[in-house]
Amino acid sequence: MKLQVLVAILLLSCTAPLAAGPQEAKGKDAKADAPAPFVPGGLVKIPGGKTVVGLELKDAIRRLQAERNPTNRSVMGGEVGQHTVEVGEFWISPTKVTNEMYLEFVTATGARPPATWAVVPKELKDQTILENQKSNPAFKWDEDYQGEWWTKNWQDPQFTWQMPPAAALEPVVFITYEEALSYCAWAGVRLPTEEELIRAGRGDGEQDFPFGKDFKREIVGHNTTLPAGLAFKRTPVGMFANASQYGVYDLVGNVWEFTSSRYLAYKEFPPTGFKIKVKETVTDKNGKSKEVEKEETVMPPWDPSRRVIKGGSFAVDPTFCRLDVRMGFDPQYASQMVGFRVVSTGRPAVDASLLRARDLRSNLLGGKPEEELDGARVLGLERRSMGDLAAVAAKRAAPPPPMKAPALPDSYQILGPTEIISMIPRRDPFGADEHPETTVIDSETRKSREFPVLGVYVTSYPLKDPAIPAGTYLLAWMPSYKAEALLAMGALLPEKEMPEEVPELNEADKAGFDVTGVVINDEHEHLLFVDAEGKVVGVLPLMEDLKHQQDRAATQTLTLNLESDVLDYRMRLPGRTGKSYSLRFRVKVADAAGKSLVREDWWQGDYVVHRPPPGARSVVVPAAAPAPLK
Repeated sequence: MKLQVLVAILLLSCTAPLAAGPQEAKGKDAKADAPAPFVPGGLVKIPGGKTVVGLELKDAIRRLQAERNPTNRSVMGGEVGQHTVEVGEFWISPTKVTNEMYLEFVTATGARPPATWAVVPKELKDQTILENQKSNPAFKWDEDYQGEWWTKNWQDPQFTWQMPPAAALEPVVFITYEEALSYCAWAGVRLPTEEELIRAGRGDGEQDFPFGKDFKREIVGHNTTLPAGLAFKRTPVGMFANASQYGVYDLVGNVWEFTSSRYLAYKEFPPTGFKIKVKETVTDKNGKSKEVEKEETVMPPWDPSRRVIKGGSFAVDPTFCRLDVRMGFDPQYASQMVGFRVVSTGRPAVDASLLRARDLRSNLLGGKPEEELDGARVLGLERRSMGDLAAVAAKRAAPPPPMKAPALPDSYQILGPTEIISMIPRRDPFGADEHPETTVIDSETRKSREFPVLGVYVTSYPLKDPAIPAGTYLLAWMPSYKAEALLAMGALLPEKEMPEEVPELNEADKAGFDVTGVVINDEHEHLLFVDAEGKVVGVLPLMEDLKHQQDRAATQTLTLNLESDVLDYRMRLPGRTGKSYSLRFRVKVADAAGKSLVREDWWQGDYVVHRPPPGARSVVVPAAAPAPLK
C-alpha cells in the first residue's frame, strides 16, 4: 500500500503541589515544614500557567478555505473554539518513547513487541507477495501489512522478534492506546492530556510551533522535510533542533502522539458547526473542468470513544504539524504513524495507582474509576528505577543515511519498573445519601449487607497483614456484627470461637461482597480487601472506627511507624459542610525474602516517620541504602 494512501486511511480513521519525600515526625506524627521535593527521573519540569488552546473561528475559516481536501477540512475544524486553560505544573519526557525504552518494558513484562520488530522469514514474505499479487498486482509487504500479520502471529512460537539496533532511537510505533497505558502503569507515569502537550510546546505564548511562529522544513519530520532524503521517514528522536523553550523535542512531526483526552468538541465550538466557502473542480458533461465555489458545513465527527492524537507525523504536510492540530483516533488501532510520550503529575505513586486501578469494575466500585477515585488525595509510597543507559546505548547501531545519530538531551533516560504501595480514596462515597451520620450508615449497612467502598488499595508487594498477594483491591467498610450474623453470611470466626455446628448458608443472608470462608472477629468494625471478582480476600480490624467529625479533627496521613513496623493510614472522606468522615487502619508489608518494607530509606512519598522513643528497642532492623531495582 502506498504511503499516501495509508495517510488518507489514517486521517479517515482519526476523524470517523509537589509531594514530599520522607518527612520526620515532630512530636508524635507531625509533618516536617520543608519536605524534599519529588523529582521524577528522565523527565523535565513544565511550569503551570494559563495556556491558549485551539483556534479562533475567523482564523480557522481562513485556513480551511485554503485547504482543498474535504477530509482535512473536517479534521482541522476540530481546532475551533479558542480558549484559555489553567494547566498545573507537570513533568514530561523530553522525547517520545523510543524503541530502546519500550524494549525494557517488553522484556520485563512479556508485552506484545511492536510489528516493526518482527523477524519475518524471507521465504514467507516472498510466498505471501506471490500469492497476493495473483489477485492484486500492486500488493507489497509493507509496514501496514506487517502490522496486520504481526497482530495475528506474534504469539506463534515459530516467529521471533528483535528490536532493530539502527532504530533504537526512533519513536516506538504500532502501539495501541491500551498498550501505551500499560507501559505507563509499569513505569509509574501516565499519558499527557492534549492541553499539557500544548503547554509543553508554547508555554504562555500563542505560537503555532514549539520553536516559534514560522514553520521550518529542515527541523520537522514530515512529508517535505529538507533534505528530501529525510521526508516520509521516521527519524531518531532529538535529531532535529526543534525543542520547545522547556527542552521538549518533536512536539510536532515525526509521529503523532497519544493523549488521554477524549475526542470531543471544545465547549466554544458552534453547536451546529460552521459554514465556509470552498472552491472545487468539477467536470461538465462535455468533459471540461472548471472551478466552482460552494458552501460547506464543517462538523467534525466527534466521538468520546476515540482519543486525541497530536503533532502530525512524517507522512503529512506542514498543515498538520502544528501544536493545535487534534484528531480522534481509535484506541484499539495500532499505526506506523502513532507513538507516545509520557508525563508525571509530580506526586509519588499517583499516576501508577490510578492506572493500575483503571480496569476495576464499575458495578463493584460504584462508578467508573476515572470518576470515582480521587487522585488528588492519594497516600502513596513509590520506588522508581531506571535502566542502565550506558548498557542500552552500547547496543545501538548508526541509523541509515542521511539520518544522523542525535545528540540526546541530558534528561533522556531509560525508565524502569516502578513499585508502589498506595491508597486511593473515593471522591465522595456517602454523598449520594447526603452524608448521613455514622449511626445511620451503621444501621442501614447492617440490614443491607452492602458494604460501602471507601477507596482502592494498590500494592506491588504482598502484604503480611492482611495476608494478600500483590495486586489492586477495593477497600470496603464493614460494621461490627455479632457472631451469629457473621456465620449466617458464610464468614468464619477465630478458631477458638467457632461453634461445633455452623448454620447452613442461606442465599438471602449473603453479603454484597462475598465473605464466605473469611475469618472475621465479631464486635469490631473492619476494612475489607476485595478482589476484582467481588471476593473478600483480606480483613483488617479498624484501629479507629468510622466517625463523622469536624474537619479539623479528621486527617489524611500515611505514617511509617518504625516502632510497630506498620504502615499507619488515617483516611479522610468528604462529609457534610464543615465535617468529614475518618477512620484509621494499619498494614504490614514485606519483600519476597520476608524483610519488612516499613523503611524510610526505601521509599519516596508523602509520609511521616514515627520512630521509637529514645532508648526503646525498635522492632525494625535499619536497612542499608537500597540497591537499584533490576
